[in-house]
Parts: sequence; structure tokens; C-alpha cells
Amino acid sequence: MNYIKKPAPVMALLAIALTLTVGYVYAAGGNPRGQIRNAASLATYPSASPAPSPSPSPSPLASPNPSPFPSQLESAGPAGFRNKLTQGPPPGSTAGFVTRNGTTLLLNGQPYRFTGVNAYEAATYWGINAGCGGMLKDQDLDTLFGNSLRPGQVVRFWAFQGLATNYATKQRDWTGIDRVLTAAAQHRVKVIPALSDQVGTCDDGHWRDVAWYSGGYMNTYESAQNITPESFWQYMHEFLSRYRSNPAIAMIELVNEPSPTNPGYVCVNQDTAATALRSFYDTVGSEAKRVDPNHLFESGQQGVGQCGQQNQGCSSPQWTSCSTLHYAYVDASPGVDVTSYHDYEHDGEPIPGYLQESLAQAGMNGKPLIVGEMGMKAHDNLGGCMSLGSRAGNVAAKLAAQFGAGVQGVLVWDFVPGVPRSTCDYDMTAGDPVLGALR
Repeated sequence: MNYIKKPAPVMALLAIALTLTVGYVYAAGGNPRGQIRNAASLATYPSASPAPSPSPSPSPLASPNPSPFPSQLESAGPAGFRNKLTQGPPPGSTAGFVTRNGTTLLLNGQPYRFTGVNAYEAATYWGINAGCGGMLKDQDLDTLFGNSLRPGQVVRFWAFQGLATNYATKQRDWTGIDRVLTAAAQHRVKVIPALSDQVGTCDDGHWRDVAWYSGGYMNTYESAQNITPESFWQYMHEFLSRYRSNPAIAMIELVNEPSPTNPGYVCVNQDTAATALRSFYDTVGSEAKRVDPNHLFESGQQGVGQCGQQNQGCSSPQWTSCSTLHYAYVDASPGVDVTSYHDYEHDGEPIPGYLQESLAQAGMNGKPLIVGEMGMKAHDNLGGCMSLGSRAGNVAAKLAAQFGAGVQGVLVWDFVPGVPRSTCDYDMTAGDPVLGALR
């Protein structure tokens, strides 16, 4: 999610709205806009067409300054939990790890389809890191992982460098992220950590433009809070080296909603953007897979239609008439195991048109697709806003249709601690009817 799933300019300014994502798993016996078509078309780059308005994820709100006193915090979990985080199956074993066979995800050799929620703020830990959104206390983590979800479901959260740095000492501190992984392992729920975000919120504050995807990820961009002392490249190596043996991780996302644009989602050139994004996955994705051969790497994309992921050279409104499909071109990279789509603004449409295109293009590459974010605004007793029950019904209809079409996982945006706010928004709290629909 890019912090706001709607008009591009707005999302760039939003601090991080919340969406929900709860999940359920079947283990048996982006928004749209950007594309590519067949092997021959992958190398073709016709003139760029006007870029559609991107719809990034609801923006999470940057957290207020955390309390500087760790002693005032609740415990981060059972004593010694940090030492257990890197333990996993014997080398060479795939037990407990999610794998894939073509477009199908597998867990322990069996087909695996999951549901779950986004809880982007889960690694926030006052007194330790600078935070991103509200902090989930120990009982909130238990409510999310133990009471709201079942074993096998999935939680997607931010695992940015800014959340792996101690707010006071400015040194690497994995406490916030470790805490999430410990809770997941205790309740046999899996997670998808996102290591960076397009906008840079709650991290280094640097917008990911063409230059960044073309090699700028090797540079260090220090945030105003001085919480990003290393380059993304270096941080990625540290993260993967630490967690590569942890089967609680379902898959890893390098960048949430990648979009090689100038600030404000200004797409300068479709072809240049596609080349930069493909280069990123070829280089960074392949290196990630070398360091961590146990986990799948998921693209984090919003789907067909975004900058560098659009259809080009079309002779009719049908995408199948297009000579170049940038989405497929990008996802053909060996550094991408699983493709992604974010579903917003189509509440009553079970399978949005761009999702159909994204699925088809992922299938052309023989890769699975997950809906990493599905968001609908709702609130009970608020005029003009969808009720919570209606939202749950719409989510259930989407799940049935999308799984039937071949989607391998769906995560709703966004689970938050506490009680519902008084506004019409994407938030989901304990007891929300959507959680029942996800089971």
C-alpha cells in the first residue's frame, strides 16, 4: 500500500490511512494499470500513452514521537524470543515454507490459498523505534493473531528500515519486527513483511523515482529522524540474513506499490519506467533470492495500469490487442516469484477489469497472483457510508469470485487496534464482520 488508495496527489500527501486485511487459508490434498503480452512483445516499447491516475493504498499515519522510556512498555514477548526467530527447518528442507508450482502456491506440498489482513503498523514499538501508526499492545497482538485469525492465515505489515532502528541510539534494533514474527509463530499465522515503500513514509522519506529503481537503492537517504543509516540494498541484506530461516514468513515484498515516478506520481515515460522497474527486480530481486533461497519474493504491485506497467500499442480497447504489456514484462523477471494486485474503488465488482488483465498476464509468465490489499470504506450508523455488514458481504463475494478466477491470496486493509473511529474509512477492528468473512 502506498498510504492512500485513491487520487495520486492526495495519496502522496496522506500519512497512512488504514485498510483491513484478514485472511483465511485453504490448504488442500493495485490497483490496475500497466502491462505486457507475449515473449516477442517483451522487448518492444512503443510510444507511451497518457498515464492513468494511480490509486495507491490508504496511507498510514506517521506515528507521533514515541515515548523514550522502554521501561514503560509492555514486554515484547516471552523471554528469549529473539533467539528463536532465526531457527527453522534443516538446510535444504521446505517444511513450513510457502513454495509454488507454476501459478499455484504450495505449503508442505499441498495447494495453499490464504486470506488475511494488512496491519501495516504492527512493528510499531514505542520507546524502541519511531513507529508508523498506532502501537499494537501485547493484548492487541493476541487479538489479531490469536482471536481474529486462524492458523495459516496471513498478516502483511511494514518492516521498513526505519522500524528496525532504535529511535534513541540510532542503531539497528529488530525488537519491533521480532515481536510481530514471534506472535505469528505462536499462533501459526504467517506474515508478509514489506521492506520499503514507494513514498518513503515512516522510512527514509525518499521518493522512489526512476533513478532509485535504476541503482539509487545503493545510496543512503537519511530521514529527518535519522533512522535510516544504511542503503536499501544493505538493509535488505541484513533483513534477509536474519530471517531467511524463519518459516513464519509466507513471502517477502521488497517495495510496496512500486511506481518509478517523480514525486506526486508523475509518470515521465512509460517505457523508461518499465525498464527501470524490470532492472530493479532483475538485480535486487535476484540478489534477494541468492541471500534467501527459502522464501518467495512478491512484487508489491498495484496491478496493470500503473506507471511502467501499462499496455502499449493497442489497436482496440481490448488489452489483448496491445503489442506491449509492461506489467507482464516487469513480472517476467527472475527476481519475481509472485505477482500482486491492489483492489480499491470497485466495491461491488467482484473481479475488476484490471485484476482480470493482471491475472492473465501473470499466468502468461506462469506465476501466481495475490491481492495484497483489498479496501472498502465502511462504518455503521454513518449516513452515506457502507455498513460493516454490507462490506463483509462485498468482501465475501470478491473472495469467492477471485479465488475462483485463480487468485492465490487476499488480504484486507487494514486491521487497527482499539475501537472504530467515527469516520467512514478502511479501518477494521476486532469483531468486524469482515473477519468472519475471511474465515
